[in-house]
Amino acid sequence: MQEINRLIDFNIEKISYLNAYLDSNKTIEDLIALEQFSNLEALVSKKRAIAQSIDVIDDKIIRALSLLKQAVGITDLAQLDIKAHPDAEQLKIEAGKVLQLMVKIKQSDEKLLKKIDASFKKYGNSTRAVDKNKLYYYTKNLLK
Repeated sequence: MQEINRLIDFNIEKISYLNAYLDSNKTIEDLIALEQFSNLEALVSKKRAIAQSIDVIDDKIIRALSLLKQAVGITDLAQLDIKAHPDAEQLKIEAGKVLQLMVKIKQSDEKLLKKIDASFKKYGNSTRAVDKNKLYYYTKNLLK
């Protein structure tokens, strides 16, 4: 079914963005550990662009999911009959991967925020005093 295949493709695309987001967090974490703060602004901008791409793909997923539910006559994706729609199994697998990555991102963001806070405290500043356009704000609010 076309809607299911489209959702699979969107989830695979989202997985690539989520992995890129995690890679950005790891790179930022490494730079903080090395106290190389001069490169952070570019990485935060990259991370922000990735988050915006995730938002775009999320909108596509929501629209495609709505079309699928209408086409099949269901109100919840869990109601989708895998026997009648064999591709639904692959969709559930990809959606599961997305959920696992989202958990990893939440953990990664929390870990990164602690490291950012520690770096600011080390240098006598608080991240809460940082201008809203700076690293802390974007890192803390990217996936809200």
